[in-house]
Amino acid sequence: MKKYIFLIRGMYIVGGVQSYVASKTEYLKKNGWDVCVICGEMKREKCAFSQLDEYAGNSVVGVNIPANYCLPSIRKKVLDQLLSIVGEESCDEIIIETCASIMALWGELLAERLSAKHICFTCDERFRDIDNVYVDNLEFFDFKHKRGELAGIHDDSLVKLFDGYKDVPENERYVLDPREGNAVQDIKNDVVENISRCEWNICYIGRINKPYVNNIIDDVSKFSIEHSDKTIQFIIVGDAGQKRNYINKKFKDCKNVKLTLLGNLVPIPQSLFLKTDVVIAGAGCAVFAASAGALTLIADSQNFLCNGIYGYETFSTLCHEPNIDQTRFDKALERVFVEQKYKGVQPNVPGVDSPNECYDEYFAFVRKSDQNKSYYTDFKKGKIRRIIVASSLYYLKQYFPWLYSPWLAQAVIKSLSFVRNNIFK
Repeated sequence: MKKYIFLIRGMYIVGGVQSYVASKTEYLKKNGWDVCVICGEMKREKCAFSQLDEYAGNSVVGVNIPANYCLPSIRKKVLDQLLSIVGEESCDEIIIETCASIMALWGELLAERLSAKHICFTCDERFRDIDNVYVDNLEFFDFKHKRGELAGIHDDSLVKLFDGYKDVPENERYVLDPREGNAVQDIKNDVVENISRCEWNICYIGRINKPYVNNIIDDVSKFSIEHSDKTIQFIIVGDAGQKRNYINKKFKDCKNVKLTLLGNLVPIPQSLFLKTDVVIAGAGCAVFAASAGALTLIADSQNFLCNGIYGYETFSTLCHEPNIDQTRFDKALERVFVEQKYKGVQPNVPGVDSPNECYDEYFAFVRKSDQNKSYYTDFKKGKIRRIIVASSLYYLKQYFPWLYSPWLAQAVIKSLSFVRNNIFK
């Protein structure tokens, strides 16, 4: 018996990791693996990708809280919950895959309990953000790197992860491809079919909480105001709820703009790209948009600027290459619509391996890693303040989940802001 365990931040939302895991579970099952997917989101009944619905109940909220910030009693509870889901029966082989920094700590603890192989496949694009714990655990990630059990999604991922800690030789900058399944399909979607084109049609595809989204919204708004004589449609694919107020505010005075918020589309109909003139995206979304034939502007994951047309001015969907002439998105849209710089251009979109080929390469990477069973669980302890905050957050999520709902959190923030601005000003 072979068991494969994914620990991911969430499986109820639409995102690149979720699409990758959904696709890979099918591959694993066909190759004789018993698959288990566990997330740290609050439990829901259904997942965004139907392939993950059978795991919808596998929610352990503690795994979204750093293990080294938790009280020992909480750490034990979380591990017990994980073991109750995956079971402790004897297996010929167990592999645990984690896709983010916090998950990696729990993955190592679980691997030690199960005598499993643990691969840290970090799908993060940034490594010093506040919700990551790389900088506090560089010794742990160094241990995994030396064992050949750490890989990123870009050839400079590990360079950025270890920035200021150690230099990573080129031959040790391990890269894997979180290839998603067929994200674009030739299916009928009535909402998409009923989209009426305007003179200029711009589409953003991706998660609305990506750090470059505000720049995109700001610049499309600015571009629209500067060309008020043109009718412009701004299509957003992805749940825009979190930024609905921001979007409405930015386009309030853009009388020439039609906002089309499509929400999540799984899969994305091929016909969407017949309704658009240019797509703005990054990472995996940019790959499948360009592969579907769309003129695709790349959003940089590091400085949030525009890198140009994928397959023409840039060949990376994550970070700009040296000597790339980056601009704001409104300037890039000027090139597309006003200068018509890309009219008749056929971008040379890099070919991509099939998902199965990528997963085969993943297992080749696993086999090359150190096969001796050794684990690093003596994580650097967090400061008292962080332990108090993390432990309080765990108990809140575990026993009072209704207090942790996003809408309530937003209501509390607005209330506190009102009190500060109107009572204690």
